[in-house]
Amino acid sequence: MLFNSTPINKRTARMASTDDWYYESISSDISWTQNNSILIASEDPPYSFPQPSAIHSVVDLVLMSLFLVFGTVGNMLVILVYLRNSKRKQSTANHFLCSLAVTDFTVCIIVVPMHIYFEIMAMYRRITASECKAIMVIWHQTLICSSWILVGISIDRFYSLCRPFDMRMHSRMVRKIIICIWVMSVLVAFPSVFYYGIPGCRLTVPVGSVWRIFLALGQASITLILPLTVIGMNYLRIFSVLSKRNRHAQHQLGRGRVMNQTRYIVAKRLLLVIAVFIICWLPRTILEIYHSFVPEDPQVMKMLIVYICRNILPYLNSVLNPLLYSMINPTFRHECWDILCCRYNRRRLLRANSIKNGSASRRTCNRQSSFNDVWL
Repeated sequence: MLFNSTPINKRTARMASTDDWYYESISSDISWTQNNSILIASEDPPYSFPQPSAIHSVVDLVLMSLFLVFGTVGNMLVILVYLRNSKRKQSTANHFLCSLAVTDFTVCIIVVPMHIYFEIMAMYRRITASECKAIMVIWHQTLICSSWILVGISIDRFYSLCRPFDMRMHSRMVRKIIICIWVMSVLVAFPSVFYYGIPGCRLTVPVGSVWRIFLALGQASITLILPLTVIGMNYLRIFSVLSKRNRHAQHQLGRGRVMNQTRYIVAKRLLLVIAVFIICWLPRTILEIYHSFVPEDPQVMKMLIVYICRNILPYLNSVLNPLLYSMINPTFRHECWDILCCRYNRRRLLRANSIKNGSASRRTCNRQSSFNDVWL
C-alpha cells in the first residue's frame, strides 16, 4: 500500500534520529513514499537513511570487517577448546563460559554482518522494516543472554568458593540453567518487533512519552541494572569471605594456603570479564535512557565519542572475551595453539604412548588436571 508523499520541514528532520554519527544533514524539503515496507526516495532520500560520506563508510566497514574476522575466529576457538575437553571433568564455570562464547559467536556471524549490510544499503537508501525488526530482536537477545550468563557465573562461583557444602552445582544443573537463560532471552527480546522499525531501526514510540521512558528503563533493568546488582552482591560476598580466609591462611602451610590463593585469583579473573562487559555496554545503555527523555541532536550524534559508545564498544566486547581467556590462562592459550597448528592428534598419540609405557610427564598431568578449574 502506497502512502501519500508528505513534505518534512526542518524541525521534523531535526527530530529524526540516525543510527550513525557520520550521516550528513538533511535538506528542508523531503518527500518520500513507502511501498511494501521498503523506503523509496521520490525526490530526495528519506530522512532516516541519508547517504553517508564515503570515507566514514569505509572506516566503519573496515572496523566491522575486523570485528567479524577476529571475533568469529576467537569465539570459535573457545567453543572448540570446550568440545575437545568435553569428556574431561570440567568446572561448572566452563559451561557458562562456553555459552557466553556461543552468544559472542552469534553476534559476530549475524549482528556484525547485518551492520555491514545496513551500511552498504544505506548508500542506496534501501532498508526494510522487517530487516530492522529482525536485527533488533537478535541484538537484544544476545545482550540479555550475555548479562544473565554472567549472573550465572557469579552465583556458581559464590557457591563453589563460599558455600561448597550448602549447594553443589553439577554439570547437568548448569546445562538446564543455560537453556533457561537462552529461552528467557528469546522471549524477552521478541516483543522488540512491535516497537522497533523504520525510520532508523529505532524505537517508534515518541520521545518523552511515558511508554518510551518505560521501555528504555525496562530494557536497562533487564539487561544491565538487575544483573549487575546480583553480580555485585555475589562478588562482594565472595571477596569478603576469601579475604578472611587469606588472613587466616597466612598462618597456614602447604596445600590449604595455596588453594585459598588460587580461589582468590580465579575470582579476580572472572571479575575482569564482567568489568569488560560493563565498560562495553553501560555507555550505550545510558545514552538510550537519556534519549528516551530528550530528542537526539544530529550534531551530537555525529561526535566520535557517541559513535564509539553506540557502535564500537558493544561489538568490541564479543571480540575481547577470547583474548582475555588467552592472555590470562596459559592452558587455554596452549589449547588454542594446538588447534591452530593441528597438533592435537600428534599430542594425543604421544600422550597415549607415554601412559602405556608408564612414563607420563608431569606437564601432561598438570595440563589434564588444569581443566578441573575454570579457563581463567
